[in-house]
Amino acid sequence: MLCWLRPQAYSTFHAEAAMLLSDLRSDVGRNAGHACSAHFEKRMLWTATWRRASQPTGIHKATLTGPQVDYLKCFWCERYRDNPHEIDVEHYRPKVSVTEWQGSPPLMSDTPPREVNERGGYWWLSFTWSNFALSCKTCNQKWKRNLFPVRATRIADAAEGDELVEEPLLLDPSCVFRARDHFRWTPEGIMEPVSDVGRATIITCGLNRSELRQRRMQAAQNVQRLCQQLVMHLRGGRDIPRRETWLELLLLCADTAEFAGMARWFVEETLGGRSWDDIPDLCE
Repeated sequence: MLCWLRPQAYSTFHAEAAMLLSDLRSDVGRNAGHACSAHFEKRMLWTATWRRASQPTGIHKATLTGPQVDYLKCFWCERYRDNPHEIDVEHYRPKVSVTEWQGSPPLMSDTPPREVNERGGYWWLSFTWSNFALSCKTCNQKWKRNLFPVRATRIADAAEGDELVEEPLLLDPSCVFRARDHFRWTPEGIMEPVSDVGRATIITCGLNRSELRQRRMQAAQNVQRLCQQLVMHLRGGRDIPRRETWLELLLLCADTAEFAGMARWFVEETLGGRSWDDIPDLCE
């Protein structure tokens, strides 16, 4: 996983969002303070059909995905998605309801954890640009759903402002973090947690489902092969092969590359555990 730099919102977004939130707040108030799915049926401005005045259809999702549609990746699993329709605008904090998983789900599973203890969601963040991220439909609709783990158990429905004092256990896609502080990877493509946040993120988004492990294993083998070559060239003082190998590694570690977070971790481990940003440019 990599930090995601969220694009700036379309110029009219915040004004539209403020009006929608005002109307939503009135509807929620008339419903004893509880939001329901019906409240959002005509207010889904992140969908492909939303349009106002002279705006292009679906402008807000298009703004989030950006112009590089060839490089669309799910933030959570880092898999490529060829079509923008395969990517959802994910609400980091769920808007209608919030659930917990039952028991202690395993780190490796092809079955999403069962949702229990449904409570009211963060409806007041429904139109907050910083609450939007990009997720594939599998991570979003099959796994994460309404799960939102926090460190302290929620004892009641959320109220406006509660998010300011909560400590989420799910990684925020746009926060500043180092992947190695939360995860490590095995040569078999297994994602292992090194923090509570890492564990909760793996379980919530199903990041060790078999299809991901298989794809990551292939990528891990390529990265490890190049890392071994790099070490050999560094020890032998062979500059031209070293540069060529480093260029290949940079392609696998680029922001747009599939499983770049894992690839960078293997390079970091090879070069003494240094952070990716502290590794020198070996093309020089």
